[in-house]
Amino acid sequence: MVKSVLIAEDHAATRHALCSLFMSQEDFELCGDAENGQEAVEIAQLLRPDLIVLDLSMPVMDGIAAARVLKQLMPTVPIIVFSEYSDVLSEHEAETEGISALVSKSESVSVLLDKARSVLTSRDTSLFHLLTTKRRTNMFTRVVELTSKSGKSKELSNMINEKAIPILKQQRGFQDEIVLVSDTEPDRILGISFWDTREDAERYHREQFATIKASVRHLLESEPVVRTFNVHTYIGQKIAAHKAA
Repeated sequence: MVKSVLIAEDHAATRHALCSLFMSQEDFELCGDAENGQEAVEIAQLLRPDLIVLDLSMPVMDGIAAARVLKQLMPTVPIIVFSEYSDVLSEHEAETEGISALVSKSESVSVLLDKARSVLTSRDTSLFHLLTTKRRTNMFTRVVELTSKSGKSKELSNMINEKAIPILKQQRGFQDEIVLVSDTEPDRILGISFWDTREDAERYHREQFATIKASVRHLLESEPVVRTFNVHTYIGQKIAAHKAA
């Protein structure tokens, strides 16, 4: 699954190089960039990235201060400090400040990419255990059954990924989304979203679902059918992007 990255770096040339680096990778996408820590905090709250890369020395708010705030706002999002001064912090001090990894700018960019993948894998593993132990019996799901116009299922599923997923990731209580295309009825699609509570799912339905439906209406053969369920068991593993439509 493609992971979204937010870059915060005050030097424009370095920031642009980092943005280009992550955009060149098939498993990453750039969701935003910032010139200082305060801007990074504001953008992160809006875009909800999967990973945040911070410079240590920045104006307005430095990387350590930004990491502290970000860890309070989104504790499951890993933070990497990529800086000339990464050796001023020990690994223990970095962990205390909410930083997942330290990478020096003197190292190869491949080290940064390896660290990025490593902290995301660790995060997903931690979430897996959290979801299977703490949320197994009290989650809620919405199942949306869609019928596309003939031959439009791929386009419809791509539109769901482009239009719905970014909105879902910003919703309170949202946990995961799976998009399935039937192999026997290729115009039938299921969108399955997982939520902390029924109230979270119902709020999304009231406030956002009509907008999403309108954005894909031209690809639909009929009105979506929405069903809701209490979740008995949920293993929490993400399905790879090439397996989801």
